[in-house]
Amino acid sequence: MIPPGFLPARPADTDGTYRLLFVHAHPDDESIATGGTMAALAHSGAQVSLLTATRGELGEVIPAELKQLEQGLPGSVLDGGAGLARVRTEELAQAVVELGITRQVFLGEFPALMPAFAPTSYRDSGMSWGPDGRAQAAATVLPGSFSRTSLQEVAAHTAALIRALRPDVVITYAADGGYGHPDHVYCHQMTIAAIELAAVAGDAQNLAWNVPLTYTILSDRPERAHDPAAAVWWIEGELDAKREAMRAHRTQVVVAEDCFALSDLEFRPLSAKEGFQLFRIARQDVVGSRAASLAASPGEDTVSSEPRQRSISDWMGYGLSALFAGVLVAALGTMLHSRTSMIGQFQLPWGALLALLLLGAVITLIRNWSSSATLGVILGVITYVTCVMFSIPHGQVALIMGDLAGSVWLYGIAVVTVILGAQAALGKVFRARKK
Repeated sequence: MIPPGFLPARPADTDGTYRLLFVHAHPDDESIATGGTMAALAHSGAQVSLLTATRGELGEVIPAELKQLEQGLPGSVLDGGAGLARVRTEELAQAVVELGITRQVFLGEFPALMPAFAPTSYRDSGMSWGPDGRAQAAATVLPGSFSRTSLQEVAAHTAALIRALRPDVVITYAADGGYGHPDHVYCHQMTIAAIELAAVAGDAQNLAWNVPLTYTILSDRPERAHDPAAAVWWIEGELDAKREAMRAHRTQVVVAEDCFALSDLEFRPLSAKEGFQLFRIARQDVVGSRAASLAASPGEDTVSSEPRQRSISDWMGYGLSALFAGVLVAALGTMLHSRTSMIGQFQLPWGALLALLLLGAVITLIRNWSSSATLGVILGVITYVTCVMFSIPHGQVALIMGDLAGSVWLYGIAVVTVILGAQAALGKVFRARKK
């Protein structure tokens, strides 16, 4: 069942049909990681599309009668994995039917293909197991392997598919690929770059498309990458459909009624409960600047993502940090401000000037950290209010006197805050005009 809020408020399609695109690295990944959700979405009437990056040429093979297809074993068929690729492609076709997927396409084949670009296929990169139990790059990665190709190239192929399908939601792996497989990690990088590229580059047939929602798959591993401030959705998918789709991938998975095993033959519970974390909400006023560089600089492998929406807890954290920093700067500056030196007959309030320099540095630091000029102004106001309280006498004297040093420090706080606030506002205006 798809919970309310997981999909956008309304689909972009005029007939009211939601469109979703799942991006996976190899045949079987779609069924194991997201099969329950894909089936639930498909059976609810959504159009579910699947982009598969490779054909899984270097996968491990479980059935003894097909073991010769696994590369690198004694007596295996030395075909670079072509035989296994054919079998896994057939398995994927059966799984697609079981899950109700509307369309499955391989990367480098139309419509996941740049215009005027010859069709191509990308090889499984292979992997090895690291000492920490996570996947890592194989000792030898062959030419043409997916994870070694140009990010600009594969992102452009994926962007072409996004512009053609115009999905309401795109789902792929988290930045760590779930368990570290190089192809999974690269799938994440490719997909995020493609989403930005699709939003700024189109052609006469396929106009630019800004994907409304992007999710990453929440791994079931304990060391999974997880942002506690981003929304997480748990979906109770369709177990029967997921079971049959996994069973279709017989070279990779052994499926019993309520459990399954991979090539290690260690059985684990079979569940259709799958987690997804919000990665991106499309913002019409923000265009991916890194996407523009991808479009303008062929061959340059760059990755970025638009900033996610900030939650209330984010702003509470920023606000408390500004409050603490403002009071701290006020206390330190007040302790420092009275230091002066005589230069001839002129009194130099170097302590107050140094305190103002400290204030400017902290405002700039907080502003850049939070990406909010307003928060920098708030910090300055907090510092000023705190110092006004310090200037009120408690007993015989106040902490800030009405002399030259005190005046430079107290009124300088207001001046520095206004100048830095104006500078940030003018910078925003200039950046908007450049766009």
